[in-house]
Amino acid sequence: MTILTPEQIAQYRSELASDPEALAALDEVEACDNSLEDAAEVLAIESGYTKSTLAESDQSYLDKLTEKARKVICSKYTGDLLELFKDLRDFMPFPANLATLVAINVTKIGVHKFCESSESEA
Repeated sequence: MTILTPEQIAQYRSELASDPEALAALDEVEACDNSLEDAAEVLAIESGYTKSTLAESDQSYLDKLTEKARKVICSKYTGDLLELFKDLRDFMPFPANLATLVAINVTKIGVHKFCESSESEA
C-alpha cells in the first residue's frame, strides 16, 4: 500500500495548485489516512467504476488504472508531474481526480522503472 507523508502531500499540493480537481483528489488521500490505493478506490466507485469492470481480484483500483494508462505515461512523460497529470487527464477516459492519483502513483514507483517493466514484459 502506498502511503504519502504529510510532507509529500504538501509538495503535491504545491505542484498541482492550479487544478482544483487535483487538489480534491489530494483531499481524498488525506481522508483515507494518506493511502493512494484507498483514495483511488473511493474516487473510482464515485465515478461509477466497479471492481468487476475495472480491476481483477489481485489488483487494486489504482494498479489497474495505472496499467490502463501505461501507454500514455511511457510515451508522454517529460519529468514534470503537472504535465503528466494533464496528459492523463486529456488522453485517458477516467476523471481528473483519478488521473491525479495515477500520476502520483507512477512518480512514486519511478516512471523509468514503471516503463522499463512494460518493456521487459513485452
